[in-house]
Amino acid sequence: ATTMNRAIALIEKAIDENPSYDRSYIELARVYESSRSIDRAIGVLKSALQQCFPLDRIHFNLGRLLIQRGKRDDAIQNLEKALELNPKLLEAEHLIQVASEPPKKRR
Repeated sequence: ATTMNRAIALIEKAIDENPSYDRSYIELARVYESSRSIDRAIGVLKSALQQCFPLDRIHFNLGRLLIQRGKRDDAIQNLEKALELNPKLLEAEHLIQVASEPPKKRR
């Protein structure tokens, strides 16, 4: 098995053992993101919203990935929720601004 498959298996085991711990889901989403499986990463974070507390980092990472997918309205909604839950999450504020800007035209 590849290193990534081992990492996924270990993180999934951690999630099974403690399904309410947010950081395991975030790590799993990052592994999927690094392998360009953005949709899988989004799915992991959406399932984490059903299981975890606190949710600010999950909403933040979900918003960040949704921006990459071009789902700006959903991204902003999640980033605003992250900021509401944790007003100190300044990165969320920055990403809301990024997501709110009109898309740049490519030449």
